[in-house]
Amino acid sequence: MKRLNARVLELAQQQSADIKRALSAAGVKIVQGTGKLLDRHTVEVTDEAGLTYNLHADFILLSVGTHPREMATGRPDGERILTWTQLYNLQEVPKELIVIGSGVTGAEFASAYEGLGSQVTLISSRDRVLPGEDEDAARVLEDVFERRGVQVMPRSRASAVERSEDGVVVTLSDGRKVAGTHCLVAIGSIPNTEGLGLDAAGVEVSDSGHVVVDGVSRTCVNNIYAAGTAQACTRSPRLLRCRGASLWRTFWGMRSSRCAPTGWRAIFSPPPKLPPWV
Repeated sequence: MKRLNARVLELAQQQSADIKRALSAAGVKIVQGTGKLLDRHTVEVTDEAGLTYNLHADFILLSVGTHPREMATGRPDGERILTWTQLYNLQEVPKELIVIGSGVTGAEFASAYEGLGSQVTLISSRDRVLPGEDEDAARVLEDVFERRGVQVMPRSRASAVERSEDGVVVTLSDGRKVAGTHCLVAIGSIPNTEGLGLDAAGVEVSDSGHVVVDGVSRTCVNNIYAAGTAQACTRSPRLLRCRGASLWRTFWGMRSSRCAPTGWRAIFSPPPKLPPWV
């Protein structure tokens, strides 16, 4: 497990370095640090040396990503109670993994760790896994889970997670308890928009903190755009790529088409086992 996680992190770092080199080769100035909007054309930057200065821009693109949502009654400790970002620090495969949350992240990690040898229990507050996805596809995945030994607990809401002597205990809202060696909390993500100065620039955000955009990723301030998972829209891979292309065309003064929130979605999991006669 240690070698596997190290390899995954190494590949991620290599990809990041490749992108950085490509940007530098294209003439993009890269500043390591933080930034916030002062108005619709000004970004206050604090670099890694601690220097603070302002940058002026005709256009501004927000692409700040998200971080895992946590349970107030089950704070992650990075050892037994984990977010998906902390899973890559595990040194061994969990013997019994409880996954709270049946969305894309929860379903993918439940599938992956079952394949690595964990006994997986998936707690879903909804009627089925992948409640926001195609129902037929979700039923196929549930059938695969059942045949592979993943225990799915539908209509079960986790109210607390606690460390036990040799693992964790998840308490459900109806009083039932589920024990395991590790627990993954996968109950959604929070956009990294706090402290960006969006109010000062007049940028509208949703109640969840996502940046509100139109069909070409433009905010309510016509020179400020938002890209990636911090958008308040359907964040499928196809739609994000389409919006990225529309954004590029808009920046270069080309005609840009709007992207409809439809199309294929991708959920990573093992394929269903085929019958022997196929």
